[in-house]
Amino acid sequence: MFDVIIVGAGPSGCRVGELVAEKGFKVLIIDKKREIGKPVRCSGLVSHRIFRLSGVSKNVIVNSVKKARFYSSSGSYLELRSKKRVYVIDREKFDKELAKNAMDAGANIRMLTSFKGFKREKDCLRIRTGKNTMRTKLLVGADGPDSAVARAANLPVPDNLLVGVQRTVKSYYEPETVELWFGSHLCPKFFCWVIP
Repeated sequence: MFDVIIVGAGPSGCRVGELVAEKGFKVLIIDKKREIGKPVRCSGLVSHRIFRLSGVSKNVIVNSVKKARFYSSSGSYLELRSKKRVYVIDREKFDKELAKNAMDAGANIRMLTSFKGFKREKDCLRIRTGKNTMRTKLLVGADGPDSAVARAANLPVPDNLLVGVQRTVKSYYEPETVELWFGSHLCPKFFCWVIP
């Protein structure tokens, strides 16, 4: 019997697991993936507040950004400067450090464990995974916008997800400038971004 089972070992699931486990509760985090932080699902552009909110060290920083350029289809742009630094982080390292923090606080993490559903019982929830069943007092769905936990609980999930494509490209970019391109032939009906 667990106090809390969290589905999803990404940033939200691991941070919640850490905060609950450090209060002395028995926490299990499950995830269907093989490895934490892979595949990378985010470009890693974050506010300076991320370190205070997450408890992660600044060792994950790969770049620091001061300004953003918003380009029109003609190539002209508006440039904004930030009063505070914005950081580009290594998302794989960030996720792994969050998972380590959760485990250090006492949470258990089981990878390659898919959430299949749950059933309410008298004093708990019985969680069904691809491997076995477990009991918990509380279930947390931290499994993304197309949450299997939300669907199993008949909670609404977004019906208009937008999928982005991310590539790592070697080229010359201004190291302290993020670019956002709108209305161009590069990204019709959406926008593109460059994060150095």
